[in-house]
Amino acid sequence: LNGRTLAAAGPLDALLGISPGPALSGIGRTAVELPQLAPRGAVIDVVAAGTGKSVLTDELPSAAKPQTDQMWQPLVLFAAVDAAGLVAPLAVVGVSGVDVVDGHFRSYLARSYRIGDRLTPGFYRITIAP
Repeated sequence: LNGRTLAAAGPLDALLGISPGPALSGIGRTAVELPQLAPRGAVIDVVAAGTGKSVLTDELPSAAKPQTDQMWQPLVLFAAVDAAGLVAPLAVVGVSGVDVVDGHFRSYLARSYRIGDRLTPGFYRITIAP
């Protein structure tokens, strides 16, 4: 144990192991080349409120990025959709922490992305993340 005979070894030698150096050193230390990610505006995930199943996941283009340099948290919106599209403006359920971001995505999803035209009638939780 730890380079000693069984008669000479003490309890601490059993805990130290065979090698006097740090165990498992160097594991996972290889040079990994990460691919360059394409720029994006945000990621959207739409979940049907009735079933909890994801019905739409999409990466928004970089042009959809809000005009702010502030860090923001995922924004959660609620949508009611009928056959004609959105029933009412998107309701903010969870704020991003930046008012500009909240307003930007409420407007972008309704007017440019046309979220109401992409969904079947129902109620949806929409999460937008950086």
